[in-house]
Amino acid sequence: RLDFVGGAAPRSGTTWLAKCLGEHPGICVPIKKEPHFFLYDSRYQQGLSYLQKLFPPCNHKKLKGEWSNMYLYSPETAQRLYRHNPQMKILMCLRDPIQRAYSQYLNRKYNASIMPLYSFKHIIKHEEKYRYLSYGLYAKHIRHYQSLFPEKNIHIMFYEEVIQNPV
Repeated sequence: RLDFVGGAAPRSGTTWLAKCLGEHPGICVPIKKEPHFFLYDSRYQQGLSYLQKLFPPCNHKKLKGEWSNMYLYSPETAQRLYRHNPQMKILMCLRDPIQRAYSQYLNRKYNASIMPLYSFKHIIKHEEKYRYLSYGLYAKHIRHYQSLFPEKNIHIMFYEEVIQNPV
């Protein structure tokens, strides 16, 4: 049973945050970041034995959790997480929506997952295809979690604040 889950906007510092959590002696995280167990039907339908295989052997006193960015955007994932553990802590990291979209553009351009000649302006003009801006519409996605989990169980942080004060 997981004690916490991180769900966030892509390009919001989650790789660093997940690594920091994994280094804490009281926290157990999966071997690989972003297993997306609660997001993809094919993984979720394999049950908790599949989830358990994602984790290294953990001391039972440790908190267990995982971080998968796209959890933020899925109402079904929020429901699955609640059914899994209604007392679970939900961590969310958000970023200025335009800066986040531009960072995503640069990352995908660098990794050649979009045509290297496409400009950011072109990507934004074709929002229906690329959805860079829609990932920055956080409020409706956060509401899914707020409708299920108590406010005290949801922690929202902002990339810009984490960068300024990582401690």
